[in-house]
Amino acid sequence: TPAPTAMAYDAANDVLYGCSRQNTYVVNRATGAWTLLGATGVSDCWGMTYDPDADILYGLGAASSVLCTVDRGTGAWTAVGGLTGLSFPRSIAYVP
Repeated sequence: TPAPTAMAYDAANDVLYGCSRQNTYVVNRATGAWTLLGATGVSDCWGMTYDPDADILYGLGAASSVLCTVDRGTGAWTAVGGLTGLSFPRSIAYVP
């Protein structure tokens, strides 16, 4: 089992996602098993959240203070913007 740093639940598709510092996973809610989707491509992944209105999974690259979208098929993270003024942020949340 990886050392989890964040989790996010996609209620629209009933999927629980998780990340370790370098990888993205799907988490089986019944068994707790983690299945690797792939490497994030971002250093120090610490936060995840899901936006049900836009159907987007987001991740937080803490070392580089960057907000990313997460590809739910490959686990890859793509930077969408920097977070200025924050030193090693560790969590994010979606608020409708």
